[in-house]
Amino acid sequence: MQEEMAVLIITERLKLSFWQRILTTTLIALSLDWGGDPIAVETGAWAFGGGEYFNVPVINFIGWFFIPIAYLVPYGLSWEKDSKKLRLLNVAEVD
Repeated sequence: MQEEMAVLIITERLKLSFWQRILTTTLIALSLDWGGDPIAVETGAWAFGGGEYFNVPVINFIGWFFIPIAYLVPYGLSWEKDSKKLRLLNVAEVD
């Protein structure tokens, strides 16, 4: 989720429309999964029991297309409504 939030900040700065931001964020998140899952399977971090793409099933990527959409759309709708902008927190602000 941290990656998706960072990408959402970037897409906001690109002045994309709401749906362009959601789609761009989702596709970048999907590409991270697309590149990371085969490495994780190869190193033994997890196993899917076989699949079409380097032993990763296609349904995994379909799921990771819809997961970011599922939380970015409600978040984005409230963000547009309240005109809140994302900002990065400094470590000092978290304490």
